[in-house]
Amino acid sequence: MLSIYDDGPLVLIGFSYGADNVIAMARQLQQSGVNVPLLITIDPVTPDRVPTNVGVSCNFYKSNGVLDVFPFFRGVPLRAEQEQTVSLTNTDLHDRPDLDSPGLGHRTIAASPKVHAAIIAEVLRRCPPRTGVGP
Repeated sequence: MLSIYDDGPLVLIGFSYGADNVIAMARQLQQSGVNVPLLITIDPVTPDRVPTNVGVSCNFYKSNGVLDVFPFFRGVPLRAEQEQTVSLTNTDLHDRPDLDSPGLGHRTIAASPKVHAAIIAEVLRRCPPRTGVGP
């Protein structure tokens, strides 16, 4: 069911298996003809490819070397169903010291204030706040 805010952009955000689930949710929305302007995932574990109804996909994850063989120890980069239709950014925190911190891993990444700030910045960049809307 849609709400009174139906005219706003749809943003899906998920962590771990929840990240996998928001990709599946985007695919279900695609079957209903609904576009997802922004999809944000945090450390997805066993994700499907990002469907073509997603406009922008931002993935924050942290690889862990040899432990990457165990799904519950890591996130992975995403791939798009069709590369040319989805703007997809994979951000490995190992390559971003500004977002990484000591001890950051799969169990703690979703609580990271630095990751939260990056996600909020991305949402605001893609979906600027509106004035005079809401109750």
